[in-house]
Amino acid sequence: MDLHCIDSNLIAAFDALQRNRSVTLAGAELGLSQPAMSYALAKMRRTFNDPLFFRVGKEMQPMALAVELAAPLREVVDRLRLEVFGRKAFDPHTTNRAFLYCMTDIAESYFLPGLVRELHRLGRASRYALRCWHLQR
Repeated sequence: MDLHCIDSNLIAAFDALQRNRSVTLAGAELGLSQPAMSYALAKMRRTFNDPLFFRVGKEMQPMALAVELAAPLREVVDRLRLEVFGRKAFDPHTTNRAFLYCMTDIAESYFLPGLVRELHRLGRASRYALRCWHLQR
């Protein structure tokens, strides 16, 4: 199976279903209706060519392949949450990022002195550089 064939939303759907053991609860966790979550389960089944889960009473029980996939897919979800989406929000007071300001010579003479004064006053740890933008006629 090629990676480009997998809908990345199915990874979150699989993980939610694996943990909740309920199509309705998994869908609610993801902000999906029960029919939308059922459709996601149907797509997962087609993608993996396996039933993955079966109903026992009110619970969805994992089949062999779902048990096998649970840990690796849980790790993918955890890493995405932590390393991609869990980053701290940008804080201009503590950042040490480098910024490049690009402006015309007229804007430079008008805006730059105040900008530099304000950056120094605020004690920013960030670095900045200026590039003059020449208008071509």
